[in-house]
Amino acid sequence: RTIAFNSDRDGDEDIYLMDADGSNVRQLTDHPAGDFVPVWSPDGERLAFASLRSGSYQVWVMNADGSKQEQLTVGPSAGFPVWSSTGDQVAFDGWLNETRGVFIVDANQEEDTKFLGVGGGWPVWSPDDDRIAFTNHDYEIVVVDTYGADAVNTLQVGFPVSWHR
Repeated sequence: RTIAFNSDRDGDEDIYLMDADGSNVRQLTDHPAGDFVPVWSPDGERLAFASLRSGSYQVWVMNADGSKQEQLTVGPSAGFPVWSSTGDQVAFDGWLNETRGVFIVDANQEEDTKFLGVGGGWPVWSPDDDRIAFTNHDYEIVVVDTYGADAVNTLQVGFPVSWHR
């Protein structure tokens, strides 16, 4: 019933919420650097988003009321955050230690970031959180195991959008 979005209505990109009918617009972030692509956690309590606050795109998280804004990733660049179904992890694409690919970070910053595969991005979790599909450099859809990233399957050329049971 609540939509999260980014807008430059105040002169720079910030995160806002509004009711589904377009009413009750409220601003959650107010930073001169851009804040983009807010994504709801499965329980609706938090939002992940990409931000330029640290000089490069990084994944940040905050409570749904805009409080407790914290940087989740550290590295050259990170974006397109996607929550696992449990809300315990966030997948993202970007650069980490000079490697471009898809990664998983613990949503509570309790574990190290895990590298899943070389490639482009747009990660999508499987419903059971056991696999992630993403697009590699050749625009092929790749599926990897989230526990060890051992199983890699190149499927079709395209971009994964969603995964159904």
